[in-house]
Order: sequence, then structure tokens, then C-alpha cells
Amino acid sequence: MKKILAIFTVLTVLSVNPALSAPRNAENGKKVYAKRCLMCHGEEGDGAGPGAER
Repeated sequence: MKKILAIFTVLTVLSVNPALSAPRNAENGKKVYAKRCLMCHGEEGDGAGPGAER
């Protein structure tokens, strides 16, 4: 019985986590990428940014 309860609890927690699909997280990710990654990785993430080594 304890095993079933533990499995049910884990599945419930994983299925109702709103943070996994929150649009706000996508917007924050875009800001972080623009600030920290864009120079080397480029707009498309292909490594063709202006700061990439060639």
C-alpha cells in the first residue's frame, strides 16, 4: 500500500507542475539567451554569432 501511495504522489506532483509550461519562463529564457549566449551561439543557436571563433 505504501508503494502505491508513493507512486501516486510522485505522478501527481509531476503532472501538476505549472512551472514546466509557464510562458513567463520562455520569455525569461529568451532574455538570458540574448544576454549570455547570443554573441557566440547566434540567433539560431548554430554557433555563427558575431563573437564566435572562426
